[in-house]
Amino acid sequence: MTIKTQITIEDAAELTWYRYDGEDDYPENPHVLHVFQAEVEPSELRRIFGSASPHRVEGVSILNVLGHPHGTPDEDGYVTLTIDPESDELLALGSVPVLLVCEAFDNEEEVFQARQGPGDKQFLAALPTELKTLGWNLVNEIRSKFRGDLLLNKKVRRYVETPDQWFTLKPQPQSKSIAITVRGRPSTYIEIEDDEFSTVAPDEKTLVITPRDYVNKTPVELKQDGGGSSRFVVKNSSQLPAALRVLARASKSRR
Repeated sequence: MTIKTQITIEDAAELTWYRYDGEDDYPENPHVLHVFQAEVEPSELRRIFGSASPHRVEGVSILNVLGHPHGTPDEDGYVTLTIDPESDELLALGSVPVLLVCEAFDNEEEVFQARQGPGDKQFLAALPTELKTLGWNLVNEIRSKFRGDLLLNKKVRRYVETPDQWFTLKPQPQSKSIAITVRGRPSTYIEIEDDEFSTVAPDEKTLVITPRDYVNKTPVELKQDGGGSSRFVVKNSSQLPAALRVLARASKSRR
């Protein structure tokens, strides 16, 4: 384990850490935290951060990196990380040669930007002005719970979730809405019924999902679509709680 003059950390291993922010999070879809572990001597960290180094503590050192740390894995799965002593913060200077490199954000905008993949950004950039706010809120909520990226399918003019195609998004400028397609027929989603949401099926090809708390929340209506899937439309942010509940159920179909 070495630290080069340009301040890079070699042979860092990504850890799988999860965060649950309360009862609104679904256990199968926690927030994923980007955390890497590397072998770095405490004395080397003190040399890099100088007077900015915190007091010594027992255990590992912890470094917060603005945005989320990333790198290209080598054949053994290890990555080389770049750190910036000017913007990154050493939270704890440990007593053992183990460093945890964690993501850190200053505000909601930075959190959202870090969650976005290139396809997400393409989707948002292509939205007409009247759909910008709705699209931003929708993608932000999706990425806070589900890791992935959107990919434009030009033939059907839909953005498909990758790597597993379990939902699609299609902007509809004329109706000022975003159409969402999910796997499974409407009847698949009856099990959403609980203390927070009610479900009503006007017919076998339709299911209306309504938040029981009507304050600033409105329902979504699933319609049977082709290929054993369902489709619903979101026109305003008040529909997002119901939309996210549908997506949480749809996520169970991921392979």
